[in-house]
Amino acid sequence: MDSADPVSYREAIAHPRFGQKWSDAVDEELRSLAENSTGDYAGLEDVPAGVTPISTKWVFKTKELPGGGIRYKARLVIRGFEQQVGVDFDQTFPLVAKLQSLRMMLALAAVHDWEIEQMTVVTAFLNPKVDGDVYMALQQGIEADKPQVCKLRKSFYGLKQAPLLWYENIDHFLRSLGLQRCEYDPNF
Repeated sequence: MDSADPVSYREAIAHPRFGQKWSDAVDEELRSLAENSTGDYAGLEDVPAGVTPISTKWVFKTKELPGGGIRYKARLVIRGFEQQVGVDFDQTFPLVAKLQSLRMMLALAAVHDWEIEQMTVVTAFLNPKVDGDVYMALQQGIEADKPQVCKLRKSFYGLKQAPLLWYENIDHFLRSLGLQRCEYDPNF
Protein backbone atom coordinates (compact mmCIF):
# COMPACT_ATOMS: atom_id res chain seq x y z
CA MET A 1 0.00 0.00 0.00
CA ASP A 2 1.25 3.48 -0.85
CA SER A 3 1.74 5.80 2.11
CA ALA A 4 -0.76 8.47 1.08
CA ASP A 5 -4.35 8.22 -0.07
CA PRO A 6 -5.25 10.14 -3.24
CA VAL A 7 -6.52 13.68 -2.76
CA SER A 8 -8.48 14.00 -6.00
CA TYR A 9 -10.55 11.92 -8.39
CA ARG A 10 -7.94 12.30 -11.15
CA GLU A 11 -5.12 11.21 -8.88
CA ALA A 12 -7.08 8.16 -7.68
CA ILE A 13 -8.16 6.95 -11.12
CA ALA A 14 -4.73 7.57 -12.66
CA HIS A 15 -2.87 5.78 -9.85
CA PRO A 16 -0.34 3.45 -11.53
CA ARG A 17 -0.89 0.51 -9.16
CA PHE A 18 -4.31 1.02 -7.61
CA GLY A 19 -6.26 3.04 -10.19
CA GLN A 20 -8.68 0.17 -10.86
CA LYS A 21 -9.27 -0.38 -7.14
CA TRP A 22 -10.09 3.32 -6.68
CA SER A 23 -12.32 3.24 -9.76
CA ASP A 24 -14.19 0.27 -8.29
CA ALA A 25 -14.54 2.16 -4.98
CA VAL A 26 -16.03 5.16 -6.84
CA ASP A 27 -18.47 2.85 -8.64
CA GLU A 28 -19.46 1.27 -5.31
CA GLU A 29 -20.14 4.71 -3.79
CA LEU A 30 -22.21 5.82 -6.79
CA ARG A 31 -24.22 2.56 -6.58
CA SER A 32 -24.84 3.20 -2.88
CA LEU A 33 -26.03 6.74 -3.59
CA ALA A 34 -28.37 5.46 -6.32
CA GLU A 35 -29.70 2.61 -4.14
CA ASN A 36 -30.48 5.11 -1.37
CA SER A 37 -32.20 7.45 -3.86
CA THR A 38 -30.21 10.42 -2.57
CA GLY A 39 -30.75 12.45 -5.72
CA ASP A 40 -32.26 12.47 -9.15
CA TYR A 41 -29.14 11.50 -11.09
CA ALA A 42 -31.16 10.28 -14.09
CA GLY A 43 -33.11 13.55 -14.31
CA LEU A 44 -30.17 15.92 -14.18
CA GLU A 45 -31.14 19.53 -14.47
CA ASP A 46 -29.61 22.68 -15.80
CA VAL A 47 -28.74 25.06 -12.99
CA PRO A 48 -31.99 26.87 -12.03
CA ALA A 49 -31.89 30.67 -12.14
CA GLY A 50 -30.79 32.17 -8.84
CA VAL A 51 -29.46 28.85 -7.50
CA THR A 52 -25.87 28.33 -6.51
CA PRO A 53 -25.31 24.58 -6.38
CA ILE A 54 -23.17 23.22 -3.58
CA SER A 55 -19.99 21.64 -4.83
CA THR A 56 -18.80 18.17 -3.90
CA LYS A 57 -15.51 16.45 -3.33
CA TRP A 58 -14.30 12.87 -3.47
CA VAL A 59 -12.59 11.61 -0.32
CA PHE A 60 -10.42 8.51 -0.66
CA LYS A 61 -9.27 6.33 2.24
CA THR A 62 -7.56 3.00 2.52
CA LYS A 63 -8.67 0.94 5.50
CA GLU A 64 -6.93 -2.06 6.96
CA LEU A 65 -9.33 -4.97 7.43
CA PRO A 66 -9.29 -6.89 10.74
CA GLY A 67 -8.27 -10.15 9.07
CA GLY A 68 -5.61 -8.47 6.96
CA GLY A 69 -5.93 -6.87 3.58
CA ILE A 70 -6.90 -3.42 2.47
CA ARG A 71 -10.25 -1.88 1.58
CA TYR A 72 -10.30 1.03 -0.84
CA LYS A 73 -13.09 3.43 0.07
CA ALA A 74 -14.34 6.41 -1.89
CA ARG A 75 -16.93 8.76 -0.44
CA LEU A 76 -18.62 11.63 -2.25
CA VAL A 77 -19.22 14.47 0.20
CA ILE A 78 -20.99 17.76 -0.27
CA ARG A 79 -19.12 20.87 0.81
CA GLY A 80 -21.47 21.99 3.55
CA PHE A 81 -19.36 25.05 4.30
CA GLU A 82 -20.83 26.54 1.08
CA GLN A 83 -24.38 26.34 2.44
CA GLN A 84 -26.15 29.52 3.46
CA VAL A 85 -28.33 29.79 6.56
CA GLY A 86 -31.97 30.36 5.58
CA VAL A 87 -31.30 29.34 1.97
CA ASP A 88 -29.98 25.78 2.12
CA PHE A 89 -30.80 24.99 5.76
CA ASP A 90 -32.33 26.39 8.94
CA GLN A 91 -31.25 24.18 11.83
CA THR A 92 -28.21 21.95 12.15
CA PHE A 93 -27.79 20.49 15.61
CA PRO A 94 -29.51 17.29 16.76
CA LEU A 95 -30.41 16.73 20.37
CA VAL A 96 -27.91 14.68 22.34
CA ALA A 97 -28.53 12.75 25.55
CA LYS A 98 -26.78 13.96 28.65
CA LEU A 99 -24.05 11.76 30.10
CA GLN A 100 -26.19 11.28 33.24
CA SER A 101 -28.95 9.68 31.12
CA LEU A 102 -26.46 7.27 29.58
CA ARG A 103 -25.08 6.39 33.02
CA MET A 104 -28.64 5.76 34.27
CA MET A 105 -29.36 3.39 31.38
CA LEU A 106 -26.09 1.52 31.95
CA ALA A 107 -26.85 1.24 35.69
CA LEU A 108 -30.34 -0.14 34.95
CA ALA A 109 -28.83 -2.65 32.54
CA ALA A 110 -26.33 -3.77 35.18
CA VAL A 111 -28.98 -4.12 37.92
CA HIS A 112 -31.39 -6.05 35.68
CA ASP A 113 -28.67 -8.05 33.90
CA TRP A 114 -29.77 -6.71 30.51
CA GLU A 115 -27.58 -7.12 27.47
CA ILE A 116 -26.27 -3.96 25.85
CA GLU A 117 -25.72 -3.89 22.13
CA GLN A 118 -24.26 -1.31 19.84
CA MET A 119 -25.24 -0.88 16.24
CA THR A 120 -23.90 0.94 13.27
CA VAL A 121 -26.34 2.24 10.69
CA VAL A 122 -24.53 2.05 7.38
CA THR A 123 -25.20 5.14 5.25
CA ALA A 124 -27.17 6.69 8.14
CA PHE A 125 -26.99 10.21 6.73
CA LEU A 126 -28.34 9.00 3.36
CA ASN A 127 -31.64 7.77 4.84
CA PRO A 128 -33.63 10.88 5.81
CA LYS A 129 -35.36 13.07 3.25
CA VAL A 130 -33.71 16.43 2.81
CA ASP A 131 -35.66 19.47 3.96
CA GLY A 132 -36.03 22.12 1.27
CA ASP A 133 -34.44 22.45 -2.13
CA VAL A 134 -30.75 21.62 -2.12
CA TYR A 135 -28.86 21.36 -5.40
CA MET A 136 -25.57 19.54 -5.69
CA ALA A 137 -23.04 20.23 -8.42
CA LEU A 138 -21.91 17.07 -10.16
CA GLN A 139 -18.45 15.75 -9.42
CA GLN A 140 -16.00 13.89 -11.60
CA GLY A 141 -17.08 10.30 -12.00
CA ILE A 142 -20.69 11.25 -12.76
CA GLU A 143 -21.27 11.57 -16.48
CA ALA A 144 -22.66 14.86 -17.82
CA ASP A 145 -22.21 16.75 -21.09
CA LYS A 146 -22.51 20.22 -19.58
CA PRO A 147 -22.58 21.74 -16.09
CA GLN A 148 -25.66 20.32 -14.46
CA VAL A 149 -26.94 19.86 -10.96
CA CYS A 150 -28.72 17.15 -9.09
CA LYS A 151 -31.59 18.06 -6.80
CA LEU A 152 -31.13 16.10 -3.60
CA ARG A 153 -34.02 13.97 -2.39
CA LYS A 154 -32.27 12.73 0.72
CA SER A 155 -29.61 13.93 3.07
CA PHE A 156 -25.97 13.71 2.07
CA TYR A 157 -22.57 13.43 3.74
CA GLY A 158 -21.34 16.91 4.55
CA LEU A 159 -24.71 18.71 4.65
CA LYS A 160 -24.88 20.92 7.72
CA GLN A 161 -28.36 19.63 8.55
CA ALA A 162 -27.53 15.92 8.02
CA PRO A 163 -27.09 15.07 11.74
CA LEU A 164 -30.39 16.76 12.65
CA LEU A 165 -32.24 15.03 9.79
CA TRP A 166 -30.84 11.65 10.88
CA TYR A 167 -31.85 12.31 14.49
CA GLU A 168 -35.41 13.21 13.45
CA ASN A 169 -35.57 10.11 11.23
CA ILE A 170 -34.41 7.66 13.92
CA ASP A 171 -36.53 9.40 16.58
CA HIS A 172 -39.65 8.93 14.44
CA PHE A 173 -38.80 5.26 13.88
CA LEU A 174 -38.17 4.55 17.57
CA ARG A 175 -41.41 6.29 18.56
CA SER A 176 -43.28 4.18 15.98
CA LEU A 177 -42.08 1.12 17.94
CA GLY A 178 -43.73 2.51 21.06
CA LEU A 179 -40.55 3.80 22.70
CA GLN A 180 -40.60 7.10 24.56
CA ARG A 181 -38.03 9.78 25.22
CA CYS A 182 -36.69 10.21 28.72
CA GLU A 183 -38.74 13.11 30.08
CA TYR A 184 -36.06 14.03 32.61
CA ASP A 185 -33.36 14.77 30.06
CA PRO A 186 -33.79 18.43 29.03
CA ASN A 187 -32.09 17.73 25.70
CA PHE A 188 -35.16 15.80 24.66
